[in-house]
Amino acid sequence: MNSWNWGMVILVTILLMPTDTMPRAHAAKGSSFEALQKLAEGGDANAQFMIAERYRRGDGVASDWVEAATWYRKAAERGNAKAQYYFALMSAEGLGIAQNVPDALRWYRKAGEQGHLDAQYNLGVLYRDGSGVSQDHAEAVIWFRKAAKQGDAGAQNALGVMFQQGRGDPKDLKKAAKWYQQAADQGLDLAQFNLGNLYGAGEGVSKDMMKAGELFFKAGGQGHVEAQFNLASLFAIGDGVPQDLGVAATWYRKAADQGHMEAQFFLGAMHAEGRGMPQNLEEALKWYRMAAQQGHREAETFVNTFDALMPKQ
Repeated sequence: MNSWNWGMVILVTILLMPTDTMPRAHAAKGSSFEALQKLAEGGDANAQFMIAERYRRGDGVASDWVEAATWYRKAAERGNAKAQYYFALMSAEGLGIAQNVPDALRWYRKAGEQGHLDAQYNLGVLYRDGSGVSQDHAEAVIWFRKAAKQGDAGAQNALGVMFQQGRGDPKDLKKAAKWYQQAADQGLDLAQFNLGNLYGAGEGVSKDMMKAGELFFKAGGQGHVEAQFNLASLFAIGDGVPQDLGVAATWYRKAADQGHMEAQFFLGAMHAEGRGMPQNLEEALKWYRMAAQQGHREAETFVNTFDALMPKQ
C-alpha cells in the first residue's frame, strides 16, 4: 500500500459551519402546598406559579400537567414572567394543553419583554428557525441579543452564528468573534469550537493556529466531536501544535468512537500505515468498514481492496 500522504490532510474542516444550541427550560423552587393553595385561590400570582410548579413536578401532589397548565395560565395572565415562560413552553410542546405554537410565541414575548432570559432565547430560536412563525432573522437577532446581554452563553453563541452567517444583520466576523469569545469564556463548547474555526481561518481575528488548537482542545475535552477531529488534524500535520501522530490518533479515536466518518477513515489509515501506533491491518479494516458504512468513498475502496486480497475460505 502506498504511504499515506499526511501533507494532504485538508484543514477545510476547520471552516465547518458553526454550531448552535436548542431551546431549554429550568425548574423552580417550591413551598408548602396548603399555604400556597389558599393564596393561589385568592389570586396571588406568585402562589399560582408555585402551585403550578408543584403539579408539574408532582411535589406534594400527584403530577398533573393539565392542572399545572391551568395554574401557569392563571399566574401568566396576572403578569408573572416565569409563569408566562412555562405556559409558553407547555403550549409549544403540547404538554397539559393542546399544542399551540402561535400562543406560545405570544406568551414567550410577554415574558421576554419582562426580561425573562430563557423566553428571550427561545423567541430567538423560533424566529431563526421559522418554527410556528414566519422565519425572521432580524427578529431572531433582537431576541438573541437581549438574552446575550444578560450573559446567556447559548444566546451569545447563537448571536455569533447569526453575525458569522450574515443572517438578520450584515455579516460581521469581528462581532461574531466577540460574541463567541464571551460564550467561550463561560465554557460553552459550541462557542469554543466556532471561535476556534475563526482563528484557524483568520476571519474576524488574526489567524492563530495555536489559539485554534487551544479552543479545539477545550471543546473536544467536553466531547465536541468536530473539535476533536479538527484537533487531531492539527496534531497530524503539526499546524499550531507540535506534530505528534500518537496524540493525533488519540483524538481521532475520540471522534471516531462518536461516529465521525472522517475520523474513522483517518484512524484506519494510521493503523494501516503504522503511524502513531504499530501497524495493525485488522484494526485498519475495522475503522475503514465503519467509515464505508457511512458512505466514505475512499474507505469503501480500501475495504474492497482488503477483501479482494483476503484468501477465499
